[in-house]
Amino acid sequence: MKKVIISTLCLVLTITTFGQKKKNINPDFFNRKVSFGIVTGIGQSAFKIKETNWNQTTLKDTFNSVIANSGLLVIIGNEVKFKITNNFSYRQRLLLNFESTTLQFDTKKHGVKKLKVQNVVIEAPIHFIFQRTFDNKRPYILLGSTLKYNLGQSKDVKDKFQIKPFDMTADLGIGIEIKLMKFLIAPELNFSQSLLNIQKNIGTNYSNTISKLGRQNVIFTIAVR
Repeated sequence: MKKVIISTLCLVLTITTFGQKKKNINPDFFNRKVSFGIVTGIGQSAFKIKETNWNQTTLKDTFNSVIANSGLLVIIGNEVKFKITNNFSYRQRLLLNFESTTLQFDTKKHGVKKLKVQNVVIEAPIHFIFQRTFDNKRPYILLGSTLKYNLGQSKDVKDKFQIKPFDMTADLGIGIEIKLMKFLIAPELNFSQSLLNIQKNIGTNYSNTISKLGRQNVIFTIAVR
């Protein structure tokens, strides 16, 4: 994932640095000081896990391995963007995220056991945007962070495995704003990685296998302003 992020960042920097800037045929369109929009998107929901030291516990007699399989996430919400300069903006979003990830436990006696972890998460991303304007298009890169609060988890796995309610991610993304009639359409690709350990140890064998857990998501969104 790090290679993908670095390659994407280099590509966008090359485009925005060496691209020939054209005359903007509608200068007022990109000069709004404050703009509001709605956001929707889908993506890949995944966990990055670190196992406990099984050699020092009875877990080595119960499990062979544990892996996290990625799942689907769907988000919807709104945003507000503040223009600071022609090349720099600040953006806030308020999103509702429906995410699903599967933890797969390979047990010694009972084969593979799967726990489908489904959450409803409210998110507040804060992003700093670096942009260049070309004609009726404005490509950009963003850096920032997202505060997350888990509103609820699937009941069928709560007695076996749980995650903490609060999380914070580091975000990196690229996108482009395109003028379409009276609207701005902004497709965006965002990479996020947890900065906190969201593993909640509830004393079960499933919970004890993991010492550190974090989100690792790839999200595609479209905003309309």
